[in-house]
Amino acid sequence: MTGFLWGLRRTSRGKKFGNEIADSMGIPHRVFHRAIELVGMEMHLVFLAGLKDEGKSINEAREELLPILMDGLYAIEARFGTQKQITDSIDTVMSFLAKSD
Repeated sequence: MTGFLWGLRRTSRGKKFGNEIADSMGIPHRVFHRAIELVGMEMHLVFLAGLKDEGKSINEAREELLPILMDGLYAIEARFGTQKQITDSIDTVMSFLAKSD
């Protein structure tokens, strides 16, 4: 049972950190998490918790995730079609990518 609780706490910490990253960009939490999942990171909450455990700031983690998010957002758009929430998120990530160059 201890392992289960540890895993639950870790995923909860990852989700919270992911939500903070999404908030820093103005992207809906649901879109942010789904975009990461769609590029093959089904265990993305554990990955996000790992970034937090490494001491990454929100800005550092965001920079690391930008290319992954872009791919994921395009995958969402391909699957569900053009929708305002998705295109707004794509525009947001593109602006952050442009600033990071």
